[in-house]
Amino acid sequence: MEHNIALVFENALNQIKSGNETPVDSFTHFTLPHIQKLKFLPNGRVLLSSIDERLRLQGNTLNNLKFMPKPKRIGDEDS
Repeated sequence: MEHNIALVFENALNQIKSGNETPVDSFTHFTLPHIQKLKFLPNGRVLLSSIDERLRLQGNTLNNLKFMPKPKRIGDEDS
């Protein structure tokens, strides 16, 4: 689960670095409030009970997307 939350952090940083305003606005509205509520243990690990359902689902989705094959374009099919 901590790995999936790290994916959310990584995705957020990539969106901020992209310079595109739409993902950043989406991040600040939907993701940032949940990240701000996270609590950490003294050893730096995330306190699992502080992860709410929305953040957990977003992390799980990002993790599942890594294993999905890239979609094929209709025009790229061999005839």
